[in-house]
Amino acid sequence: MYRRPWALLNAHQPLEQLNVSTLCQSDKWPGDIDETATMYESELTSILDSLILSCIVTDRLRPSYPWCDDEWREAKRLELPTVRPVSKLLVKSVQVRLLM
Repeated sequence: MYRRPWALLNAHQPLEQLNVSTLCQSDKWPGDIDETATMYESELTSILDSLILSCIVTDRLRPSYPWCDDEWREAKRLELPTVRPVSKLLVKSVQVRLLM
């Protein structure tokens, strides 16, 4: 699967490149709807590729365990807001104090 790091995209750069592309030049538009769709896809892909490259991401399906049923998920969801992980910084500061 291909994904793009959208956080790296500057919102003004695509507009500048879009203004000079064939998408904004009506005299270069094809007459056929299929060719128009292909033109839009290729132009937008080339603009995005010049701004932020896509990368391949592998999504792996993890096995579902038998005890992970709907009741377990609901209990886990209700429990999460009350359980907060201990900050590593807090643990290190406590360890430093104990060493002193």
